[in-house]
Amino acid sequence: MVQDRRRLRLRSVVFDTIWPDDAALSAGCNRVWTRIRSRLPWRTDAIHDVPVWRCSCGIYAAHDPDLAAEYLYLYSDVHQPRVVYRAIGQVAMWGTVVEGESGWRASHAYPKRLFLPRSQRPSDVEEICAGLADYGVPIELIDDGETPVARAVRRVRRDRRRRRRSAAVQSG
Repeated sequence: MVQDRRRLRLRSVVFDTIWPDDAALSAGCNRVWTRIRSRLPWRTDAIHDVPVWRCSCGIYAAHDPDLAAEYLYLYSDVHQPRVVYRAIGQVAMWGTVVEGESGWRASHAYPKRLFLPRSQRPSDVEEICAGLADYGVPIELIDDGETPVARAVRRVRRDRRRRRRSAAVQSG
């Protein structure tokens, strides 16, 4: 999540794409050649539909809660000044949808449910829930629950701690 004009908004983990709160997110192709080619004045045709098999474009969703939970920590060691909190969620996907090995890519999506890890300060979670209310979707705290997502987040967190400890022992 990022702060956008004094409001909390969902943002892609990988790109600076902000999910609108009042409409579906529509995918585009971010390949460098696609971006250059689409800016040429004589090019008015679409480069290709999104998503297609031969390109990695589209809005991604994982089919496995463990894989989705990994995204909570993706780039967590990289300084991202606008990121204020991390969440994962379920999405509704439609339009063109391509199934892959780890999940799906779609041309359109909107959040269906959000899962928030518990913060050290309960007031943070209350503010975040209030800030995300514009999306109009259920928001669940995941650390205490026994849902598949809560179990996956705990497993991923535990595995990351073990890998860090193991790396520290090997380097020390």
